[in-house]
Amino acid sequence: LNVTGDFFVEEGEHYDIVLNREGAAIIHVVFKSEGGKNLGGGDYFVDYDGDGIANYNELTLPEGYELIETGDFFVTAGQSYTIELKKIPEAKLINVTFFDEDGNNLGGGDYFVDEDGDGIANYSELDLPVGYELIVTGDFFVEDGAHYDITLKLRETVLFVTFIDVSGKVVDKAVVKAGVPGSPDEVHVFSLGEAFELPEGYQLAEGVAQITDVPVPYGTVGAYAMIVEKIAEEDPEDPTDPEDPIIPEDPTDPEDPTDPEDPITPEDPTDPEDPTTPEDPTDPEDPTTPEDPTDPEDPTDPEDPTTPEDPTDPENPTTEDPDVTDDAKDDTKADDTDKDKADDKNPAKKDGAPQTGDTTSPVIPVTAGGLSLAAIIGVLARKRTK
Repeated sequence: LNVTGDFFVEEGEHYDIVLNREGAAIIHVVFKSEGGKNLGGGDYFVDYDGDGIANYNELTLPEGYELIETGDFFVTAGQSYTIELKKIPEAKLINVTFFDEDGNNLGGGDYFVDEDGDGIANYSELDLPVGYELIVTGDFFVEDGAHYDITLKLRETVLFVTFIDVSGKVVDKAVVKAGVPGSPDEVHVFSLGEAFELPEGYQLAEGVAQITDVPVPYGTVGAYAMIVEKIAEEDPEDPTDPEDPIIPEDPTDPEDPTDPEDPITPEDPTDPEDPTTPEDPTDPEDPTTPEDPTDPEDPTDPEDPTTPEDPTDPENPTTEDPDVTDDAKDDTKADDTDKDKADDKNPAKKDGAPQTGDTTSPVIPVTAGGLSLAAIIGVLARKRTK
């Protein structure tokens, strides 16, 4: 039964009751291609729950084909069904080497192309090296296992720079290119002073916030405007008035030259004297034999030094004049002794009497003796002080 339980009835009435099939339904299926080609088929068990609805994935399809329509479909046991299929694409494996426009090898590898199996591939099916793009686009014929060389060009990164003055006037323009490959996820930085320069005679406008390093994603084109201003020229100083030229004085008349004196007539030269004959040289004396040196005397041992006595305290000096009479006499005697010796040598002065023109005075010895005594007393006083 499809429906179970109680139901109302009347005598003599007719009732239709729907029953569920017990077990799977058997249906016959014919598979055809999109072009109508018979791909075979057969009997299939479907609808295992008996609700009269089957699903396409319950069918076993011919190898190399797939369903065009998917999902559920109504079935009746014993019926025949025609189902259209499409061929599963068979991709071809090809080997590719990429080159740049200068012939440099950029790498490559194996690629699966032509998934629909029609022998035609498209360049867009290839994964290109980073920073490069196709020169030739569209379709190309391929064969499974074949090798292909493909030339690429650099995906250039370009920056257009426009220089504008503060009044809005375009002063100059510049176009710069990176010249290197890069990933579109990264940027190339164009720097002022390296990638491009300011126009001659201009500088960045003061008071305007602007960047000097401009980033541009690789493989794209960027634009940037820079505000510039003219470099101020220094005004030269006003020239000073030149000084008035000095008027030269009138030249003075030169003095009349004096007449030169008459030249003196030179005297006649005299004849030179005859040279004298040199004397004969004398013979040198014979050298004398030197005397033998005498032996030096043996040195005597020095006496042992005596211990000096302790100095005595000096007495207070007296204010009286010292008596120099005796000392003067002694000094006079000493002087007389020396004088006697001198007189012995000089007989003209033995009598001691002053001679005519003699300037010696008898007072001099006395005075000298007094001075000597004073010197002796000074020495003794210094010794006592020490």
